Amino acid sequence: MTEPKRKQKLSGAAAWKEVLVMNKFAARLIELIMRSLPDSFVEEINAASLDELDERGLIIWADGGSDEN
Repeated sequence: MTEPKRKQKLSGAAAWKEVLVMNKFAARLIELIMRSLPDSFVEEINAASLDELDERGLIIWADGGSDEN
């Protein structure tokens, strides 16, 4: 029996390039999945995400009283 080829360790820039390629692929895959979901489901995801960000204090809500910054 032949021994399976072992994956060669990548170093430095090559390793980061592989990570970035996989991240772009994952982001594109998630985008395609989100586009195929019904709008009501996406709205539920958005609402849950906003609630989580608000609970963590990562959103500053405008008071609506003035447009001045």
